[in-house]
Amino acid sequence: MSRSTRAVVTAVAAALLAAAAFLGATGVSGAVALLVVVLAIGWPRLLDLPSGAGSTTVLALVGLGGVAAVVLDGGTLGTLPFVVACGLVLAFLVEMLRRDGRPRLVESLTGTVAGLVVAVCGAGWTAVVEHDGGPDLVVVSAGALAAASVAAVLVPWKGWSSVGVAVAAGAAVGTGIAALVPVTALGEGVVIGAFAGVLAASLHVLLEKLPASTSRWGGVASAVVPVLVLGVVAYVVGDLLGAL
Repeated sequence: MSRSTRAVVTAVAAALLAAAAFLGATGVSGAVALLVVVLAIGWPRLLDLPSGAGSTTVLALVGLGGVAAVVLDGGTLGTLPFVVACGLVLAFLVEMLRRDGRPRLVESLTGTVAGLVVAVCGAGWTAVVEHDGGPDLVVVSAGALAAASVAAVLVPWKGWSSVGVAVAAGAAVGTGIAALVPVTALGEGVVIGAFAGVLAASLHVLLEKLPASTSRWGGVASAVVPVLVLGVVAYVVGDLLGAL
């Protein structure tokens, strides 16, 4: 899977999330659940983890559990640390149950833990949409991320030099969308757009160094990572700026 294809997948995933925002918490939760399942399938392939089935199970259970916990907790992130703790226990349990001699044990465990953190971050989108002004913030954030992802691969420069371009594109699109929606302020669009640009470009630079990022499932997993991670970032930024 090429760089441009991964950027398109990120943009499509962000657009799916923005469209789901018009359906409220149910729509966003469903979209996040779908992205979590995609990540769970592709993450072990992306990192070439030795216990693929176990890692996939942990990521799926923890990611979906995070979404359910936020819904049951009324749109707050207070229960996510407990979900992460349960995920850590599950990750250790999976390694203990391996019957293949446990090769690359540390790599398998740390890779699974990193993936479950990414999966849990997606629950932030459900927390955002549960609040007044949340659907608008989801649309602004997702639109900025889509623009930043495409900009990061269209520029002729590679590596970290593309981060500045992505940040500028994210901030510009975030501001433009914020001007069109009734709740989100222009300043909020600039800030969340800039954060989206940093995430899109930096994660793209980091993950494209993995050989499996060019494979089908590995590439799809790397493409949905910034979409999921931005969930918690959008919630924190929106809360600090008073958008939620």
